[in-house]
Amino acid sequence: MINFPVFEHLAVSDYRLFPGTSDQPGINFEIKDGISILAGINGLGKTTLINMLLRLLVGPFELP
Repeated sequence: MINFPVFEHLAVSDYRLFPGTSDQPGINFEIKDGISILAGINGLGKTTLINMLLRLLVGPFELP
């Protein structure tokens, strides 16, 4: 059986498109069970968010 990692909560501050403020981080949300959809217009940081999740899984290494 393959066990995939499950993200339950994401908090990001001071990172590229998600700088945040002193009152609240750039991103702070819980990821609910089921399928999550990431949608938005160009330039909002969708790919940056996906790359952050990738780095959480594989570290600072490039995949072949």
